[in-house]
Parts: sequence; C-alpha cells; structure tokens
Amino acid sequence: VALNGTGRIAVVDVAARKVERELDVDARPDGICISPSGQFFAVASNAAGTLTIFRTSDWARAGVIPGTAGLGSCLWLPGR
Repeated sequence: VALNGTGRIAVVDVAARKVERELDVDARPDGICISPSGQFFAVASNAAGTLTIFRTSDWARAGVIPGTAGLGSCLWLPGR
C-alpha cells in the first residue's frame, strides 16, 4: 500500500490483517506494480519522478530508475 504523505509503502498481510513492514521510497509514492514473476515490485514516486524496485524475497531495494515528476503509476511488461 502506498502511504502517499509519508514517502513509505506498507507491506500488508491481508489474511492476518496486519502491516508486516514499511519500506522507504521517494516522496509521494503512488503506483505499485508487481513483476510477472512475482520476484520484484516497483513503486512510482510522483515528487521525485523515480521508480524504485524491490526484491520480494528479502524486501531489499534492487534499484532506482529515474523518470519525470508526476509518474503516477507503473506497468511491468514481461520480457520476450
């Protein structure tokens, strides 16, 4: 879940109805998308215009892709 006003996202265990952890991202996170493999997810941050990528295996930051302010969302396209 993007916590837009905090610059964080929350990983939620829906079955247990609890927040498992919060991760820092750039300001005004908005869109979250999961890779087709489920091994990664990315968070678009509107203020910084960045896309931050995390691994789902250990929740570590895997990289940041610069973009433009106001990205708003992301879409993960499978490779060929």
